[in-house]
Amino acid sequence: MPEFTRYQKNTAKKEPIPALKQAEDLFGFVPNLIAALAESPATVNAYFQLNSLFDSTSFTSVERQVIMLTVSRYADCQYCLAA
Repeated sequence: MPEFTRYQKNTAKKEPIPALKQAEDLFGFVPNLIAALAESPATVNAYFQLNSLFDSTSFTSVERQVIMLTVSRYADCQYCLAA
């Protein structure tokens, strides 16, 4: 499996830096998924937009976590389950 470049604020191109800062503000660090998505500013911004839309549903925080874990388990994504 190829390795993806993981960007940080000091190594990224100019466009994804706001998204990396947003991730750092939200999580306290830049998760590997977002660091890799920063290769494409549109992709990392879409990730945050989808996350925001999911947060605006009527599901509680716990229910959203259960949904994400269920989808991760269904997709057999061990990385997602561990995260």
